[in-house]
Amino acid sequence: MPAFNELMQMNRNDGESESAQTAAYRAAMIREYVHICEENPWFGLGRGNIPVIQNMKSIDNQYLWLSLNYGIPSAALLLLAAFVGIGTLLPPILRNSHADPWYRLDAAIVGILLGAAGAQATVFAGTQTEQFFFLFLGLAGSSELAGRDCPSAVVNSPA
Repeated sequence: MPAFNELMQMNRNDGESESAQTAAYRAAMIREYVHICEENPWFGLGRGNIPVIQNMKSIDNQYLWLSLNYGIPSAALLLLAAFVGIGTLLPPILRNSHADPWYRLDAAIVGILLGAAGAQATVFAGTQTEQFFFLFLGLAGSSELAGRDCPSAVVNSPA
């Protein structure tokens, strides 16, 4: 945690490299906008009502953007949904062979959900993000509900 705390204390002018300046911008953005989230935690400010703070025109964090617009529960539910989808697929991944096509599909869906959930903390991907998550959550649920005893001719490609 010390590294995270140091990052959150960075000033936008502290960084010499572009990466350090970007990290400092994100830290300052979170510090400043969290106070606004705390003022309207349940329902947010409503879409399009986010104030611009100290030349911070871009909110580069999907969860922060959701919290500001729709309240903290909306961001928490989106993140929770991603982890429920991941949790649904972990047991089949752990019990199946790497050669099993279901294993490969499940592992790919988990990778996509983990990557997307992590990326949303560093970017605002637009308003299609929620649909993207729900598409892959649907795939996760369908994969788990699908019959795992499919004939090999159906799931295996010809050699």
